[in-house]
Amino acid sequence: MPIIANPFNKGKKKLEADMLFQMALQREQAAAQHQQAIEVERQYRLEEAARAEQRHRRREEDYRRQQEIAEQERRRYLEDQARVEQELRRQQEEHQRRLSAEQAARERRWQAEQKARQEQDRLRQAEHERLLAAERERTAHLESERREKEHREQMARDREVQRRENKLKLLRMTSPESLRSLRELIRRKYELDMAIWADRRVRAPLRPHVEARMEQADAAYMEILTIVGIWEDNSNGAWNEREWKLASEVKARLEQDGKRIWAGHPPWEEG
Repeated sequence: MPIIANPFNKGKKKLEADMLFQMALQREQAAAQHQQAIEVERQYRLEEAARAEQRHRRREEDYRRQQEIAEQERRRYLEDQARVEQELRRQQEEHQRRLSAEQAARERRWQAEQKARQEQDRLRQAEHERLLAAERERTAHLESERREKEHREQMARDREVQRRENKLKLLRMTSPESLRSLRELIRRKYELDMAIWADRRVRAPLRPHVEARMEQADAAYMEILTIVGIWEDNSNGAWNEREWKLASEVKARLEQDGKRIWAGHPPWEEG
């Protein structure tokens, strides 16, 4: 008896075959996706490894550059240190030279000061000796002036004695002849006064001879005053009228103020 196929079973088998096919296809797709994922993961890992390698090389490069920079910094530091030490040595040498120069300058100043002090001592000694010599000269000059003064005073006393004697003599000789003697005395006084005035600018060492003339001029003037002083009147008739009138005029002129007495009023003009 022929077997009659069940259509339901046939369809079931087809469905199972389709399901198996779909499952196989899914498995293949899943395997393909898994493989793709593995490949993606492998590519990712390769890329990550490449990036890590790149980062590593970069780090190594950075480290190498840092090492080079550190080496350059170290070299610059050593060069700077060497320059600082060299500058320090130069400053020390300069300071030593300056100290030596200052020491030498102090030595020179000290020697100059010593020399200046010695020169000052020499000048003070010379000045002291000069002052001593000047003092001795002044003392000798004062002694000379004292002796000269004593001499003049003695001469004045002698002249006073002589004047008194002359006055007594003139008292006995009051006559017109005394007018002629007076004329000679006036001429002598005038000559002495002119000579004294001409020598008014002479220096001190040359003045003694002028002072002698001054004494002579003053003595002549005193003698003149002595002569006219005794012409009081003409009671004895020794003068005629004309002579007595002339004698009175001469006496009045000679006894007027303004006559210079050289003693105490020297004519000296400095320079």
